[in-house]
Amino acid sequence: NNKQQTTNNKQTNKTMKYPSKDPYETLGLSHDASPSEIRRAYQKLALKYHPDRNKNANNEESASSSSNSNSVDYEAKMAEINEAYGILKDDEQKRRYDYLYKFGGAGVAPTSTPTYTSTS
Repeated sequence: NNKQQTTNNKQTNKTMKYPSKDPYETLGLSHDASPSEIRRAYQKLALKYHPDRNKNANNEESASSSSNSNSVDYEAKMAEINEAYGILKDDEQKRRYDYLYKFGGAGVAPTSTPTYTSTS
C-alpha cells in the first residue's frame, strides 16, 4: 500500500519544466488550437525538420560556407518542436501552461493584465 501511495504521489506531483519558447508559437498555432490542430501542426513540422530527413541538407550546408546565416540546426529545431508538442499533447501540462500564460507566470507575457479590487 505504501509503495502504491508513493507512486500515486509521484504521478500527481509532476513538475512542469517551463518551455524556453511559447509552445503554441513554436508549432505556429493560436492559443485556442484544438488537439487535432496541435497534432497536425506537430506532424507537419516533424516531417519538415526531422534530422534524418535532412541529412543531405546538413552536409551541403557544412560543405558550403561556415558563415551561412540561413543554416538550420535540425536537431535543435526538432528538440524545440518535441518540447512544445510534449506540453500541448498532455492535457494536464497544457492546462498548467495555459494558466501560467494567462496570468503571466514564469516569465511569460500575460494575455491580459489582472485587475484588483479594493475590499475597503
